[in-house]
Amino acid sequence: MRAIRRVFVVGALSALVVALVPSAGAQTPTVTSVIGSADGLFAELDVDVIGPEEEGVGALQDISFGPAPTVTLPSDGGSVSEQILSVDESFGPVSLTAGLLTAAAEGALGPQGFATAETTVADLALFEEILLPIELSEGEDVGAQQLEDPVIGAEAITATCAADLTGVSGSTTLVGATVLGETLAVEPPPNTEFTISLDSIATVGVTLNRQVQNPDGALSVTALVLEVDILDIATGTLQVGPATCGVVEGVEPAPAPAPAPAQAVPAQVRFTG
Repeated sequence: MRAIRRVFVVGALSALVVALVPSAGAQTPTVTSVIGSADGLFAELDVDVIGPEEEGVGALQDISFGPAPTVTLPSDGGSVSEQILSVDESFGPVSLTAGLLTAAAEGALGPQGFATAETTVADLALFEEILLPIELSEGEDVGAQQLEDPVIGAEAITATCAADLTGVSGSTTLVGATVLGETLAVEPPPNTEFTISLDSIATVGVTLNRQVQNPDGALSVTALVLEVDILDIATGTLQVGPATCGVVEGVEPAPAPAPAPAQAVPAQVRFTG
């Protein structure tokens, strides 16, 4: 009976070895390339200053900035970032200023691969004086009246994006942000849109946390987009972002099959009288 039990044990061990051999067709999902970019501040404003040219008005001028800073992540990953310490773009009645501007992106390949992107603008402010034909004194019919509140003011505006093999997501954070005196939500839902008007003098179309799914699967998050119209004197666009990120999924090559285990030879059992 002892010999018979040994035959059964050898057969069981042989089956266990076969079960532990990796399958030649098994494949592991992996990130084969990454997508990442970030833009800081962009502004394109047409300013029409009314009044005598000898006083420095009566001209059409563009205030154009950016997008800056801007970075693009290599497809094989890494880390990139750029900063601008301050911005001061002004002409006539319009003043656009900002503090530190940052754009950054990071990514890595492999089964745990990822891509992230972020853009931040600090201390953003857009002020405007409205030039109206109001009588100041005899012979003068042009005066300046500054809006009580900035067109846009914010302590910090941030757009972020993160992607890996589980998916892609984005968000926007607005700290101390107002448009024409109206306070903006700190964490607005995606694609929040509305219009703010001020006594038929100023109209600003606002889009917060704009999220766009790109054809390559990446997500672009623009924290803030303003379409500005101040009595047709100053018109144009101002935006922060976008931050864009995504990953391209592939598979790791299947491991080479392990050598086939030697076939177990059943032991012969002899019975003797």
